[in-house]
Amino acid sequence: MGSPAGVHPRDLAGRLDELTARVEAICGVPLVVPEDVAADVRLELLCAEVASRLEAERGDGPAAVGRLVLELAALRADVVQRDLRRRVEGLQGVQAALAALHEVADPGRLYDAATAALCRHCDFDRVILFGVEGDELVALSVHFTGEPEWAARVLELGRGAGRPQLSESILETEMLRRRAPALVQRPDQDPRATRPLVEATQTTSYVAAPILPAGRVIGFLHADHHTTGRAVDEVDRDVLWAFAEGYGYAVERTLLRAHLDEQRRRLRELGTAMADVGEDICNAEMALDRSSGATARATTRALTGALQPPAGAQFNLSPRELEVMELLAAGETNSAIARRIYVSESTVKVHVKSILRKLGAANRAEAAARFMAGAQT
Repeated sequence: MGSPAGVHPRDLAGRLDELTARVEAICGVPLVVPEDVAADVRLELLCAEVASRLEAERGDGPAAVGRLVLELAALRADVVQRDLRRRVEGLQGVQAALAALHEVADPGRLYDAATAALCRHCDFDRVILFGVEGDELVALSVHFTGEPEWAARVLELGRGAGRPQLSESILETEMLRRRAPALVQRPDQDPRATRPLVEATQTTSYVAAPILPAGRVIGFLHADHHTTGRAVDEVDRDVLWAFAEGYGYAVERTLLRAHLDEQRRRLRELGTAMADVGEDICNAEMALDRSSGATARATTRALTGALQPPAGAQFNLSPRELEVMELLAAGETNSAIARRIYVSESTVKVHVKSILRKLGAANRAEAAARFMAGAQT
């Protein structure tokens, strides 16, 4: 993001340090002002100390303290201006990031597109996208700017032994309860942070936001500024939250688009089948006078076969069960199916159980065989 018209971000820390030293010189005692807190917090602490000293000073002290108050007020104005500029630019970045997702039609590609867009347009160095499977979080995409190998290792961890559990004690559970994002300033000391991921990413501060389209949780986003070394703040938290809200609806839109595309494909196939039937009928009428009864019956059987219902109808599968069955027949696991259709793994298991019952199959392989045989009849 660009620099504001007032104080440059790189100069802000230096000016705060200078003013802190001057306040300490006038007060005669060291100030306990943490350096790792946000700039506006440091300014509030300095202003409070100066105001307290001004009330107690006599002689020449108040004049010096007064000059400091004026300088602190000017710096506070610069900080407010900087934050306002960052918020405006952050919202512009969110708009650009979401616009980059409009052309993504495949739900599976939407994961990587989202993390890359956040880094490219919203000034984050690293982003992790988690999905929800039952009571676990599973990493769907990890984008580390300039560090693809590191990102691949973290992705593997987030899909394996390092998968966080949605217990009562972790940050994601708290975000779900509050329906709000979070800012973690000291993850190495925060008991809510997932220790294996904190150690694997070496993050020193990060922001996180739930993805809640229509109030239903489908995942979480984590982001930080690890490469540049800048600590995240409230502006970063709010920018990520704005993107997470828009991304949730982008997911819903992409899934709906994919479903409509599939329905259009099936309608085209049905239209082609009907055209073939019409042609066969015309040809059959022309050949009736020259055909024997057996030939006519053969033609009737061919026409009847062309009008057979689509695969799955003979098994009385619902549209969702048919979608799960097609992925199951393609060899996908329950977890992979859950990620593809954005439901929990436990929901997929319920669908699979219903499919096995309707097909009269003892296992997945037998169900796939019977489904494929039924599709070819």
